[in-house]
Amino acid sequence: MPLEETELREEQLQQLRRLVQSPGWALLRQRLAQLVQRNEAEKAKLLRDSVMGRETRASYLQGHVDGVQAAMSELTKYAQELERAVNPPSPVY
Repeated sequence: MPLEETELREEQLQQLRRLVQSPGWALLRQRLAQLVQRNEAEKAKLLRDSVMGRETRASYLQGHVDGVQAAMSELTKYAQELERAVNPPSPVY
């Protein structure tokens, strides 16, 4: 018997909550944060040196940093969307 849409969203939300609480997720977030720090440091150095062609590498690194940060925040956004879908706010009168 297939899950109803609400049941499916509840299951997804439960799985996301388990993922967020897992040690593996914490390790992944830590690794991604380190990657962002390294890229930011390299980008800053390249921009300070400001030699032709290095601006391109700095722009690439900024795009990489933006992508990693977006990926790190996506799980939280998705969980919030599911939470609202599963437990919609009460209407205000």
